[in-house]
Amino acid sequence: MARATAWIGGSTGSGKSTVTRILAARHGLRLFPIDAFWYSHVRRQGEHAQRLGEPDEEPTPDEQWLGMTPAEQAADFEALTRKRWPFVVADLDALPSRPPVIVEGPQVLPDLIPAGDRAFFLVGTPEWQRSVLFQRPLPATAEPARALENRIEKDRLFGERVVALARARGFPVIPVDGTRTPEEIAGEIRGLPEPGPGVAAARRWENRIVADNIRSWMASPHRTPDLPQTWPFVCECGRPTCTVTVARSIPEFEATPRVLAHGH
Repeated sequence: MARATAWIGGSTGSGKSTVTRILAARHGLRLFPIDAFWYSHVRRQGEHAQRLGEPDEEPTPDEQWLGMTPAEQAADFEALTRKRWPFVVADLDALPSRPPVIVEGPQVLPDLIPAGDRAFFLVGTPEWQRSVLFQRPLPATAEPARALENRIEKDRLFGERVVALARARGFPVIPVDGTRTPEEIAGEIRGLPEPGPGVAAARRWENRIVADNIRSWMASPHRTPDLPQTWPFVCECGRPTCTVTVARSIPEFEATPRVLAHGH
C-alpha cells in the first residue's frame, strides 16, 4: 500500500501543480494530481449513487457558474471534495509502495490529512490569483464575463477557508504573490525523502492518468470552446530533477511506448 509522504493543497492559481512537479522530480516521488482523477471520480460517484438509488447529475456550466453565488460554489466544491475523498484514499491504497507519493490539488483539505503526514498549503494573494485565473478558459456559458467573476470570487473564498483550516491544524501556509519563482517556493518545502527506484514507471502512470482525464473532459459539456491540439506530458526518463514536458496529442501519446524529451 502506498502512503502519501506529503500533501500540497491551497487555492486555485497559487502554482501548486508547478511546485509539486518540481518537488516530485527533486525527490523521486510519484505525483498524484487529484484533478487528473476528476472524471474517474465522477463516474465512480455516479455508480455509487445508482446502487443506492440516489440522484447524481453533474451541473451544466450555466448551473455551476451562473446559477449559484460564489459562496455557494465554494461550499459546494468543499462538500463535493469531502464526498469524493474515499475515492482518493482508495486510489492511493492501490498504488505500489515505491516510489513514495506526493499528492496535489485544491481538494487537499487540512482536516482530511492523515495523522503524521506532512502537508503544505500555497495560497495566492487576491491580486495574484485574479491575474492567473483571468487567463484560464471556462466552459461556454450564457454570460462569460459574470461566470469568470463568479469563479474568481469562489476561488478566493475557498482559499480563505483552506487557510483557516490549515492554521487551525498547524500546517504551513505559504503566500504566493508572483514575486518568487516556483523553484524558490519549492525550496521552502523540506523534509521529503530522497529519490527512490521506480520513478520512470511512475511518470508513465501519471501520464496515463492525465490522458484518461483529458479524453473524458473533451467528451463532456465542460470542455472549453477552443480545444488544444496537444498537451504537455511529463518526460518519462526518470532522471532526478527532470521536469521537462513534451507536447503530444492524445493519439500520439497513446502510440508512444515512452515519452522522452530530446536527448533523455
